[in-house]
Amino acid sequence: GACTLYVSAAAYRVLRGTTPEPSALVDAYGFVKSCARRGCRGSWSVAVNMARDEAEGERALARIAHAARSHLGVALADMGSVRFDGEVADAGRARRPVLLAAPGGRASTDLRRLEARLAGLEGEGAGAEGSGLFRDLAMRLGLRVAPIAAAAGAAATAGFVAG
Repeated sequence: GACTLYVSAAAYRVLRGTTPEPSALVDAYGFVKSCARRGCRGSWSVAVNMARDEAEGERALARIAHAARSHLGVALADMGSVRFDGEVADAGRARRPVLLAAPGGRASTDLRRLEARLAGLEGEGAGAEGSGLFRDLAMRLGLRVAPIAAAAGAAATAGFVAG
């Protein structure tokens, strides 16, 4: 909804998940388009879930990346895919995380690879002093950002007031 779009537009990094199905790719593209229209200035990543194999995931990623680049001018970083794995449903029924229930499974292996890629992005986009997700979100929502004095001797922080 609108709240998700506001938060995503204010974020430094957005990871959009999708599946290889055409309707899911259209939804993912529509989300990117909506955020781009709202001035999203962060970096974009996309990951495909429930791919039959790596090739299907790569095709889906290539399709959405091409559409976003050519029609929106938005570059989508390829974060890879998580292959379909029946052990995910088994883990869900057992109410256990798949990484614990089936640590050697295809989905667990793929999730670890995705996690490593995301960890490699840590620290990116940490804008200049005084910037950040909450400051940008408050400004988009029409809130005035005002300094709030911290305890004696401590640095001042930013607070948000209706404006």
